[in-house]
Amino acid sequence: MPRTMQTATTAASTAFEPPERFSPLFNDAFLKIFGSADSAPVTLPLLNAVLRAAGLSEVERVNRIVADASLPGGVECKTPRLDVVIFSDDGRVFDLEAERRKVDVGNKSMYYGARLLSSMVGKGPDDTYGTIPQAVVVVLLEGSKMFPDSDQVVTPCRMRWDLVGGELDGPDRMVIVVAELDKVRERYNRGGLEEVLSDESLAWLYLLAAGYKDPEEVHRIMESFPTIEEFAERYGIAIGDPDLRRAYDKYYEGILEHNSIMYEARKEGREMGIEEGLAEGRAEGLAEGRAEGIDQSIAALREAGFDDAADLLEKTR
Repeated sequence: MPRTMQTATTAASTAFEPPERFSPLFNDAFLKIFGSADSAPVTLPLLNAVLRAAGLSEVERVNRIVADASLPGGVECKTPRLDVVIFSDDGRVFDLEAERRKVDVGNKSMYYGARLLSSMVGKGPDDTYGTIPQAVVVVLLEGSKMFPDSDQVVTPCRMRWDLVGGELDGPDRMVIVVAELDKVRERYNRGGLEEVLSDESLAWLYLLAAGYKDPEEVHRIMESFPTIEEFAERYGIAIGDPDLRRAYDKYYEGILEHNSIMYEARKEGREMGIEEGLAEGRAEGLAEGRAEGIDQSIAALREAGFDDAADLLEKTR
């Protein structure tokens, strides 16, 4: 039986203790693990696993990593802030995003990619449109599916020329890669841990979605893919960081309060709906009863030969 939600923040936080192991996709933890200046040993294996699954060239070496990077300008009065920007030695630039909602993910990713491209345009005499580097936006999507009708976990999205009779590859300067973590959970539910150990990208994505909760599963994943060992170490440091713990506890408390408010609102809405439904039902019942009584009276008058009176009563309907 579900536990009754409480509206007060303090009551909710005492009734529901935050989990000891918080999600590595929690913004502050994600930036600490993958976005630090020295995060290349853990960020590069994750990035390459996703790129490989998407059919894109892997990165040999990372030149620079910037977390929570801001770009000039913005949409809806907000300054664009990219989670983790990775500059590779081959000139490409990557934006690694942890998203918990699919709302506007496509447009948002396209905007981020376009802003990355514009920020990378050189201003030297030898710079041309042909020297613009490739920008790849990698979205780790949790909590919803971008492409629910497909079983594909990692999906690359490219621009294409729309020609009569078919399509041809268009400009390749911007690519959006969406990795749907909910589909990885479904694969795990069908085939267990062995299912996600069949591919490094699945192992990485499962680890980020749910595997981090079970130390034994983390150990099994590291045995299969040693490049993931660095993640375990950095994740352990992250969950032991008191500042991150306080930030997560506050975030978790906010979620509980939001869920509590929504629960009470839905409950109140249902009760109001029931009352309105009863009132509407009573009104409809009275109207139906009145109409039925009139019909019976008209029939009785006509049977007694009082047609004029029956005609007059019919006009009152």
